[in-house]
Amino acid sequence: MNSSNRTDIVKLPLPFGMKAGFVVGRGGHNCRWLHYSSGGAHITVNDTAISIRAKDNHVRARAIQLVRRQLDAMLRLAMYDCSTPVRLDYVLLSSSFGADPRVRFCSRNDEVATSLGRKDSLFELVPNPDGISRVPKEDLGRMTGPCWDGSLHVSASSSSDITKCDTHANPSSPDQVRRDQDGERDQDLTRMWDRQQQAGDDNDGATRFHAATAAAASPASFAAATALATGEAGAKRCGCPPLLASAARALAAAAHKAACREPSFDALKIRFKLGKSLFRNLGPRASRTDLSVAELEGSGAGRGCFQSVFSTWVPASAVPRVTSWLTDSLGFSLADTKTTATLHVINQELNIHYSIALAMERGDDSTASLRKIKAGGSKNPSVTLMAAPQQLDLRLKLIPQFREHPALACDTDAHSTARRVAAAVRMEGFEGFTRSKRGLPRNRHLEYARRKTKFVYEGYLPTSGGGGQRLRVSVTQVQDDKGTHFEISGCLPDADAQLRQLLTQQQRPAAAAAEHTEGFIPEWRRRGRSTTGTGRYGISDCALHDSASSTPTRTRATTPDPDTKWAIRALMTLSEFIEELNSCVGNGLEQQPSASLDFAAIIAPQEAVRA
Repeated sequence: MNSSNRTDIVKLPLPFGMKAGFVVGRGGHNCRWLHYSSGGAHITVNDTAISIRAKDNHVRARAIQLVRRQLDAMLRLAMYDCSTPVRLDYVLLSSSFGADPRVRFCSRNDEVATSLGRKDSLFELVPNPDGISRVPKEDLGRMTGPCWDGSLHVSASSSSDITKCDTHANPSSPDQVRRDQDGERDQDLTRMWDRQQQAGDDNDGATRFHAATAAAASPASFAAATALATGEAGAKRCGCPPLLASAARALAAAAHKAACREPSFDALKIRFKLGKSLFRNLGPRASRTDLSVAELEGSGAGRGCFQSVFSTWVPASAVPRVTSWLTDSLGFSLADTKTTATLHVINQELNIHYSIALAMERGDDSTASLRKIKAGGSKNPSVTLMAAPQQLDLRLKLIPQFREHPALACDTDAHSTARRVAAAVRMEGFEGFTRSKRGLPRNRHLEYARRKTKFVYEGYLPTSGGGGQRLRVSVTQVQDDKGTHFEISGCLPDADAQLRQLLTQQQRPAAAAAEHTEGFIPEWRRRGRSTTGTGRYGISDCALHDSASSTPTRTRATTPDPDTKWAIRALMTLSEFIEELNSCVGNGLEQQPSASLDFAAIIAPQEAVRA
């Protein structure tokens, strides 16, 4: 019998923009809870509907009530709306993949992959030896014309000699063939840049793969990249990789959009992590050995789509080499040490995930205090700088934050749960609480917990072209139910300062609008209303929201051209940082036998924490 005609099955539509996985829960946990709490109803979810099957009417009615309550809570918090995908950029650095890369996928099944807990196979990008095209550093000085880093390299001969040589060049000579290839490549990049300008892909939700070098952050290359990213005259001839500039443009556009959001974010910052970008659900790409950058496009967010996941697992054997490189080669110093814990608790009645962050003075669990609490999950725009296999990649993320989400401010249950968790950790210790789970309210589930001991190094990163930026790198020992591993993350204080300034500038119109009387609706808010005419606007105790949609946000009318200089400088600095790190440290992700490592041994004995 067709399920649509069965009286024991009721189907509820899955709200637009909500993924089926949010209702299913990690490992099907939420469906199991609904089955138990409803008295035996069977719950199945696909991309469009939630099916509830039960023979008894009262069981079916109870399950419908529980599911609707969860959906209402998830929509109210507006944390699970995926209707507008975020922009994800992947840059294949030429030092690892070549200037015109041809790649293939290779299976990865070591600890880097298994740490993600995925049941399906994971793959990494590997350069194809037959198709790799590299430009040796020693040849850069002999090349004429614009180079990939935006600077102009010429030989020792004068310009007249170059013109004379070009006039009488042998068309079959290696130098002439190389110049012809460079000219064709420049034409291809120019046409690609024209397509991107017409498509306006700087702020769309697509996934982009780019081929670009780690451009030296010299004044010449920085000016060239800025011209390209902002579309100034002569941008096509500046020599900087158009797609690297496109990634910077997209990052700046995302920051500008976040700064214009209402209710306003309290913080806007850049964070990066080292690790490895892996891929799943390859489809027909699995059998290809000569994939171009364009053929890697098409990453999606649905079930069974070609997707990327980022493993932050760093081998213990690589950590001392990284800290030695930071302190001995770059002159970084130990700026801070701290111990924190993050516990992820699920309110099973509402299917809302709480992330509870605790601070522990001097690593003592009995001093655990509540730092902050977040609800739901978010996916942020990112740029991943991809290095060779067995080397470390770098993922840069733009993170907008509330001190406390407006929808969470009135959720007394969340705050009560967080306080009880902090008290339980003080009483039993971190390990004792995660084992016993005593102190959790009814229908609250501890999904997982992480205790982190973090050592923060700070210093100035000089770049090859002169200048540089301040950099803060954190080496973290993470303890969870799977054991102990290491992670490396960091931030750019100068970029964060510019983002704070951007956020302050965009908040001034909102502060002026707040001075209007309650009955008056400012022009920017009228323009921000839905044009469909189907939404009903109302004011709740938590936030202003459109009751016909799941997103209680507005975007203020602002200038359409965001500043891209900070994004360009950040990408240039970090691309050079990750290339130098991999060059000095070696194969940081090489498969080695697991070995226990005393975390105190990572810190040099002579290091002292600055006051």
